[in-house]
Amino acid sequence: MMRLQSMPIVLIVILGMTQGLCNSLQFSSMNSLAYADVEPGNSSMASSLASSLQQVSIGFGLACGSLVAAWYLGDSSQSDRWVAVVSLHHAFLTLGAVTILSSLVFWTLHANDGAVMSMRTRVDDQ
Repeated sequence: MMRLQSMPIVLIVILGMTQGLCNSLQFSSMNSLAYADVEPGNSSMASSLASSLQQVSIGFGLACGSLVAAWYLGDSSQSDRWVAVVSLHHAFLTLGAVTILSSLVFWTLHANDGAVMSMRTRVDDQ
């Protein structure tokens, strides 16, 4: 039987903190853009909608992650640690690739998007 090498706890903590930092930056920047061009009278509706969409996206991500992990596990026994670890590594890599691909949506932002938040003057559309 093959033994799995253990990862130092310090590295696990550093990876967890790095992921938390990246998630925080993503949520903060996306929320800032979501409210950038909202009129003050509509901010309550925008806040409700953004919060709901954020929760739906978290649930959707969890469901997709579970389905991808189950697909890689297939009919394998989950009690076989080696198969489970390899399957989860493949699932994490697949979901990482999907996350990178989904970030391409930010290329569709215009030069003026978020100008209010950064106190810049608007760039004329060309």
